[in-house]
Amino acid sequence: MKANAVGPRNLQLHYQAPHELDHFKPGLRTRIQYRSEFDDQNDWTEFDTRDFDSHQGNVNVTFGGLFPYALYTIRIRLQSNMVSEKKVLSMKCLFLTNVSSQANETEERLWSEAAETTARTLASPPGMAPKVAPGSFEIVGGALQTRRVYLYWQHIPVEQQNGPDFKYQVTEVFKAGKA
Repeated sequence: MKANAVGPRNLQLHYQAPHELDHFKPGLRTRIQYRSEFDDQNDWTEFDTRDFDSHQGNVNVTFGGLFPYALYTIRIRLQSNMVSEKKVLSMKCLFLTNVSSQANETEERLWSEAAETTARTLASPPGMAPKVAPGSFEIVGGALQTRRVYLYWQHIPVEQQNGPDFKYQVTEVFKAGKA
């Protein structure tokens, strides 16, 4: 299983089911979940796998709408499509009956252990500018060459910084030759 960044908001996952299951007649259900470094530990997003071919061994999946420059954990679990057999007790005798319903997707114990990988999306420019309220500056000193200007702003949330070594840069703006 391997995941790669294919853009600032996209990751591509490639995985192959174990070759021992290549000829497993009932086929496999797949559960793919992912979360970013900004999500809670138990807050997984489920990728829709309903249209997956249950006999397909090689799978490529693209995740979109992700945070730029975020580390994502992706996990995959497999479950058999095999039908189960249940014993049914009647008043007079015990019957062995084939039940045609599939294994219950909601029962966690019927899923394999998770295989996990991580990948980081690509960087992009910040998702927003810092918020600055009118009058959020202070001028100290009177002479043009020696005065200091202090600017105040609200920091950009980490998930909007979108790149490594994020920092703020303040530049002079000139209008009609004056700063």
